Amino acid sequence: MNKEDRQHNAEEVLSELGLTSHEVQGYLALVGRPPTSAGELALHIDTTKATADAIADKLVEMGLLKVVPGLTPRYQAIPPYSALLHQLEEFKGILNSMKDSVPQKLAEQFEEFVSSIGEVTGLEDFLKYMHMIKDEVPQALIAQFITFEEKFKQFTQLDRFKDFINRIKSETPQQLSTRFLEIETRFRSISGLSDFKNFAKSLKDTVPLRLNEQFSQIETQTRKVSGLEDLMQFIKTSKTNIPQSLLQRFGTIENEFRKISGIEDLRDFVKSTRETVPPRLATQFKTIESEVKKISGIEDLNQYISGLATSVPQKLLTEYGSLEAKFRQASQLGQFKSYIDQLKANVPQELASQFKKFQEEIEKVREKIFVTSQQQFDEWLKIMDDVFGQFINAFIEEIAVGELEKLRGLFEREVIDGVISILSKVEDQVMNASKAVENEFENFGNWLNSNVVPGFKAALSDVETGAVQVTSAIQQGVERLGSWFTQEVIQNLDTTLADIEHGADHLSSAIEEGLTRLKEWFSTDVIAGFTTALTEVEQGTTHAFEGVEKGFENLKTWFKTDVIEDISLTLTNIEESADSAANIVTDEFSKLRNWFNDDLIQAVTEILGTVEVQIGNASKTVTEQFFNLRNQLETDVVQTTKDTLAKVEEKVGSATNLITDSINRIRSTYAERVVTATRDMLTDVDRRVQMSQDTMYSLWEQAKGLVTYRFQDVWFVIGKEGTMAQVNETVQKAKARVLLVVPELENIDPIPIVGLKPQVAVRIAANIDPNSPKCQEVISQLSQRPNVEVRNYPKKNVWGVSRESEETLVSAVSQFGDVAGIATVVDEHQKMFLPILEDCWLQGKRYIMPETASTPLSVITPTPSISAVSPIESTYAISKHELEAIFNPLKAILEAGDPKAVTEQLSIAKEKISQKIAWHVVLYEMEATMRRYQRQTTQLNWKETSEILNRIDDWQQRLEISKKE
Repeated sequence: MNKEDRQHNAEEVLSELGLTSHEVQGYLALVGRPPTSAGELALHIDTTKATADAIADKLVEMGLLKVVPGLTPRYQAIPPYSALLHQLEEFKGILNSMKDSVPQKLAEQFEEFVSSIGEVTGLEDFLKYMHMIKDEVPQALIAQFITFEEKFKQFTQLDRFKDFINRIKSETPQQLSTRFLEIETRFRSISGLSDFKNFAKSLKDTVPLRLNEQFSQIETQTRKVSGLEDLMQFIKTSKTNIPQSLLQRFGTIENEFRKISGIEDLRDFVKSTRETVPPRLATQFKTIESEVKKISGIEDLNQYISGLATSVPQKLLTEYGSLEAKFRQASQLGQFKSYIDQLKANVPQELASQFKKFQEEIEKVREKIFVTSQQQFDEWLKIMDDVFGQFINAFIEEIAVGELEKLRGLFEREVIDGVISILSKVEDQVMNASKAVENEFENFGNWLNSNVVPGFKAALSDVETGAVQVTSAIQQGVERLGSWFTQEVIQNLDTTLADIEHGADHLSSAIEEGLTRLKEWFSTDVIAGFTTALTEVEQGTTHAFEGVEKGFENLKTWFKTDVIEDISLTLTNIEESADSAANIVTDEFSKLRNWFNDDLIQAVTEILGTVEVQIGNASKTVTEQFFNLRNQLETDVVQTTKDTLAKVEEKVGSATNLITDSINRIRSTYAERVVTATRDMLTDVDRRVQMSQDTMYSLWEQAKGLVTYRFQDVWFVIGKEGTMAQVNETVQKAKARVLLVVPELENIDPIPIVGLKPQVAVRIAANIDPNSPKCQEVISQLSQRPNVEVRNYPKKNVWGVSRESEETLVSAVSQFGDVAGIATVVDEHQKMFLPILEDCWLQGKRYIMPETASTPLSVITPTPSISAVSPIESTYAISKHELEAIFNPLKAILEAGDPKAVTEQLSIAKEKISQKIAWHVVLYEMEATMRRYQRQTTQLNWKETSEILNRIDDWQQRLEISKKE
């Protein structure tokens, strides 16, 4: 580090004390210098004396300067104890903050670690998740099952199918009976057979009568001849028309009988029933089966349970993994360990850095103290008899260096090693706790993977198996019902309807066969017989016509006996055949009705009743399986889930307790070993720093109060600026006359000289350089004062001033320009030093001021007469009352006997008198009295008090006498 950097650092340290740049420059200007006046300080920092006085007062107040007593206050820079103490204070503040903050930060970090563990969602959230699973999963299972139950309750297909079967059971026999009654009613309402029967009966009644009537008419006509032809014509017509009419009538009967649509309708109804009812039953059952399969509750329940069996264990593992990850992240065990490692690395470095900074500041101060050149320091040592150097060396070596070495040793032995040791213990405790927690988490995770998850999977698998079994049972029941329905019901119903159809076909065939036989008989027997009979009648009539006469009587007999009887017999046979056919049809229909009522309807009713019972049993089986599944859910699954999750909760609670115990052990370690030990260690360091600070304060007070030499009567003046400042201060005090000797005229400050009263005589001996602009500037200012006389003294080896033979400064100037001298107010010293200055004045050559040289000489002409000399009025401007006002306060202070107060009041009185009068010997005596009692530390005795009072009276009397003169 070069000198400029050290200078900058010193200025920065002083600025931290609250000093301005001017104040810093003022202090640095006085460091290493002998006691210096404010005027000299003003010259050093190029400012006014008023500003220099303010800076000096500020530095004295801050303890950076001490006041050297004297006629003119002088200031001497002391080692920057305030800066050192400020550094110590900062260092102590750092220690105090560390004493408070490091344990607190450790505690906060630990509490953050604890709170992080407490806030880890794995412990609380995982427990909440366990509670949720423990409470909500069984509830969710039951809720799902209730939803399925509600849906199942809403499933009315079996009931509707049962109602459909019941309705068919009640409606089908009724419909069959209604249909059969319609057939029977319609059969009974057949009019053709009765008409045919009545027609045959009417023929049996009317044909013989008509034949007899016709034969009678024939006979009558025959007798008239024309009647036989009509008879023949009638027989021929009857032979053609009557068979056709009979066939037509029989066709009408046949058509009427065939119009009995009941048999065909019955057969069609049975056929359509056989074709439509089984498919309708199958369709209805397929609807039931599809509706059963569409019951989403079973599928949703199976899917939900299957999802639980997969997702809940997986979610358990996921939640546990999240728990472990969040715990490792939120617990900040690694971060806490890193923080401890950082503390181990940073705290010693920070302490060493702060101490090194403090040490560097001490070194800066030391360098600043010794910034003065060796030659100047040697001169000071010659003047000050090594006192200042011994003091500085003693301070630097014994206090700054020694105490710093002790503090360094303390830091290295106790503080840094102690911090590292404590933090190592903390790290060990944290590692042990971390391993314990990680082991517990690992054990818990293994237990969760080996026991909980398989158990939960097994429980949910049982539920799933039960649900599958119920589903399978329901589906198997529906399939068995469908198989039975297909094989038994529909097949039996088809068989029954086939029997009905067969019976209807048999009845229809019987009726068709009877009609066919009747038609054949009617066609072969009746019509043929009738035709034969009419043919015979025709033949007989023909024979009769041929032999009317011969055989008319025989014809009449044959006609009555054979024809009429044969016709009546034929018609009787027709009537009997019609009755027989009607009876056959009635008997067959009665048999069909009895079979229909007894067998068919009962069989259909039994079949439908069996179907209804089977559907009821299937519905009951499904309901029983459903409630068995619900009981299994409520008893086995829910309880198993609760027991398993209770074990999980217990394990989590155990892990939580273990973590809490580990945290409490770490907290105990923190509280007992880390925090307390760290605080104790830093407290001990603070105590050592406080001891160093107290030592520094003691030395500071001693440095501020220790005055090895008082600049009261005799004092040293060192340096060009110090000499110039001393000259200016002495000139300003002049009341009558002042003598100045300076190496160069430009070294004079003309302002104090110009400010003197006109009656003060000023003599100046100096080397005058007419080529120097500054010298010419000084001459131009001094030439305006007629009380100033200048002589050219070219030797430039003396620098001094003498004021009214009361205060004299004589300084020697070396060939290098160094200035060192002594100032004194002692009377004996005046006699020694004043001749030196007078000799310089006498050796100098008179210098004519420019204004004086330009004034022409005037010729003095003698006055013709001498006038009377009038007395000169006194120029004193002080009265008796003013003298009393000046000296009475001094007399009052004398009663207290305080030499310091007497000296101060005497100085005030002297100043007031000097302002009223230019100079008086009384002022010299007052100055001597002040010097005598200024250094006295004991109270004034009565003798000294009486002496001062006598002098005051004498001074007052002499001043009054001088006024009268």
